[in-house]
Amino acid sequence: MKRLAFIVLCLIPLSLMAQENRFLEHPHYGGTESEFLETQQWQTLDLVDKTLDANPVQDGDPCGARKMALFALDGIVHNSIYDNTPAIRHYMEGRLEKVLQKMDEPVTYGLRVFKIYNMGFVLKTASMTVAIDLSSQEGARFPLEIADRIADRCDALFITHNHNDHFDNHVVDRFLSQGKPVVAPTEYRPENKEIIHRRPQEGKTLDGKLKFNGKTLKYRLLPGHQNITETTCIMCNHIGLMFPEGYTTVHLGDQAHPEDNSWMKNAREMLPGVDILFSTCWMGDLGVIIPGYDPRTVIVGHENELGHGITVRIPYWYAYHNYAGIGRPLVVMGWGELYDYKRE
Repeated sequence: MKRLAFIVLCLIPLSLMAQENRFLEHPHYGGTESEFLETQQWQTLDLVDKTLDANPVQDGDPCGARKMALFALDGIVHNSIYDNTPAIRHYMEGRLEKVLQKMDEPVTYGLRVFKIYNMGFVLKTASMTVAIDLSSQEGARFPLEIADRIADRCDALFITHNHNDHFDNHVVDRFLSQGKPVVAPTEYRPENKEIIHRRPQEGKTLDGKLKFNGKTLKYRLLPGHQNITETTCIMCNHIGLMFPEGYTTVHLGDQAHPEDNSWMKNAREMLPGVDILFSTCWMGDLGVIIPGYDPRTVIVGHENELGHGITVRIPYWYAYHNYAGIGRPLVVMGWGELYDYKRE
């Protein structure tokens, strides 16, 4: 099996090299447009990967090279016919392999944030590792084998709401099979008694505790919603986590419900001292939400969701545009990147 895996890995760059050489020697050789564009994908994604590694995540406005790499990624994934091409899957899997390597490293100080995909993040401190909205969409976006390995390195899983880009039944079952807690809103698999189903009352908070590794993780849920249509909305728990090291984070899922502004404008009183707020790149009502929670840092997600139509597949450049002028550090992360948060 190891020999077969080695052969497969070797074939990818060799086949790419052969295709590259064909274009380099005969750029008008008469091949198909799809062949040409796929070769162009490999070339661009390779450079994006190297540029992001050379220019890691930072607070505030990034250097030009990093921003250009993210915008180049926008250009590639904004052609939906290439969502599952070998080039994109190879890029995604390569980035997540780097995450897995870094997840094995100890965190001695601060809070380390791993961005997996979409709104899926993993938060690691010296004492614990917690996943939020971890989803491979049942293997459609990255292999279940990688999702399993991420889950195996985590102590608990939280789910904000009942949408399959925020939960993954395979991942949930992986956590449960290992006796690890999964906290989710009551709308998600209500028949499963192993899941910890929690939903706060409207306008109120709901507290809980999880114990592992000899430490206690406190959490506080707030009653957000996501509008699905003009007349329908679903539960979307805002997940506040209070780590034993003293860091507080809140993940808003796909919050989109103006009626929640009545309590979100004072959210800092319901969950004080937020270090990091996780929100979607397309989030509205920022004039209420950001000062309402008053976080020290904002990290955005949900950029370039594969499978979505082009007009609702929000690019990185829009994230910078949407959050301009929020008055605090903005962190924009690519798939398979990490960010070390250290309070000054």
